[in-house]
Amino acid sequence: MQLSRIELLAIYWIVGTAAVAWFWFLGVAVFGYQLGLLLTTILCGGALSVVVKRTWRFTQHQPIEYQQIIFVLAWGILFTGLLQSRMLEQKIDGWYSGGGTWGDLALHTSFISKFANQLELDLTSPIYAQEETRYPFLFDFYTAQFVRLGISIQHALVYTSLGLLVASLVLFYRIVFVLIKSARGVWIASCLFFLNGGLGFWYFFSDFFAGKKILQNYSHIIDHGIHFSNVITDLLLPQRGIILGLALFLVALTIWQQAKNNLQRWVLSSLLIGLTPLIHVHTFLVLLGCLGWLLFVKRLQKEITTKQLLLAVLPAMILGMTQLWWMGASEQGAHFIKSIRGWMEPKEFIGWFWFKNLGLELFFLTLGNAFIFWKTKQRTVLHLLLPPLLVVFVLGNVISLQPYIYDNIKIFFYIHFFTALFTTVLLLQLARYSRLAAATCFALLTLTGTLSIIRQNQVSWRLASSDELAFAKQARATTASTAVFLTADNHNHPIPMLAGRSTVLGYRGWLWTHGVDYQETESEVRSIFAGDQDAEALLKKHNISYVVLGDEERQQYEVDEAFFAQHFPILLQLKNKTVYSVQ
Repeated sequence: MQLSRIELLAIYWIVGTAAVAWFWFLGVAVFGYQLGLLLTTILCGGALSVVVKRTWRFTQHQPIEYQQIIFVLAWGILFTGLLQSRMLEQKIDGWYSGGGTWGDLALHTSFISKFANQLELDLTSPIYAQEETRYPFLFDFYTAQFVRLGISIQHALVYTSLGLLVASLVLFYRIVFVLIKSARGVWIASCLFFLNGGLGFWYFFSDFFAGKKILQNYSHIIDHGIHFSNVITDLLLPQRGIILGLALFLVALTIWQQAKNNLQRWVLSSLLIGLTPLIHVHTFLVLLGCLGWLLFVKRLQKEITTKQLLLAVLPAMILGMTQLWWMGASEQGAHFIKSIRGWMEPKEFIGWFWFKNLGLELFFLTLGNAFIFWKTKQRTVLHLLLPPLLVVFVLGNVISLQPYIYDNIKIFFYIHFFTALFTTVLLLQLARYSRLAAATCFALLTLTGTLSIIRQNQVSWRLASSDELAFAKQARATTASTAVFLTADNHNHPIPMLAGRSTVLGYRGWLWTHGVDYQETESEVRSIFAGDQDAEALLKKHNISYVVLGDEERQQYEVDEAFFAQHFPILLQLKNKTVYSVQ
């Protein structure tokens, strides 16, 4: 099945985004922002024109596939509404977000603000000024360049995400249609993928009939041991890197569906995979494993030689491992991998834990996927990936890839993707015998996710007040982009999030999940705020330029305000916040 022009446009958009992000970053690293962005933009424009000229004529010129257009528009409208309300929605008294996005968005905004306001490339972490960041920041760096051009940070967040999601929907339709040969099947598969949520609906009905307020996310109820969150509310919206990661994953699948024994296409997908670590590490690990497995199968079937296998896998290995080495070069890299007793280490029986988290999907993930694999005579690329992904599911229950065990969900995310596809195959077969049974299974698989998305549209919490926006604007105008601040560690502090300045000790929840050993710094921060004898020496040790004293600092630390008033001049004073210059 040849690519249609709308599908090729989707691939251009996704691959172009990743390539431009890389070229911009490398150009800025070598030549600086002004010259680097100009040269690489010209280079990317020229390269894109050549690629389009050489590939456009190979696309299939066919009538518009209206089912595909309707599919993309329907889900696109949902994503547009969610992004508009989650990505720093502007209200009279400040900026708002909600749900899981309210937490992680502050981190991404900190990176974007950091890159958008600096004069020279500075990789100092915005939340831990003692180190350069090892966080996969490339998509945030890409987004920041639009802010530098004068686009508001809200619009930059929305449009960079929305464009990739729309392109991903185009490829999602194609991938599933090639497998199932049914537009109805594509709709079913998309609902199973986007509306997951396990048995959380049981607790919804319990709360409803008990007359309780329906406020919680029923796909993520920690008190009841439900952690496998809804894909949209707790992954795609708050964790921006996975949006570009998923898009690249779908491009790779599209290439593999057509590659057969074409070595050039396998190498092309390998190069693409090599770009992903600095975008989304978990996507890289899954794609590298999938590529290696598919090539290994082809070698066993004597469809390719060992030399061809190595040629196809080496680009991803060399490019990817180079990035992983750099990202893990600091001390925290050694603390990432550890053994665990089941994902989230539940105290209950592991089978019951997963049944609560996945519901009927647990049956389809294990027995259903195995049945599909063994009963299918003419196996596609998607079929061949089922065995290794089942192995990955087991490994994800015995090995944690980050200090925060929950982050293994980023690998389970792709296993869920394949399960949604092949569950659709089984439901369509079941519908031949009993439409009621198939409809019941579908409802049980999607009810909790639907509730989560409805709730996502209803919650809205302030992330930054109007006063904090004004304070951040003054801080940007009066301090250097390289200045280091001492602040409280609340996740939405205006200094890193809005002013784009690095802070000595940012939100400790993020530092822990990133594997940063911050205990010594935390102790020294307490000494500085308390005005201890070694406070001035510690200010110099951490190269601190400014200290912020506000309500958050007074709540978190014992602050000797007289010490700062006696020794340092005031730079800014706005209502309840005072900034002392301590250089």
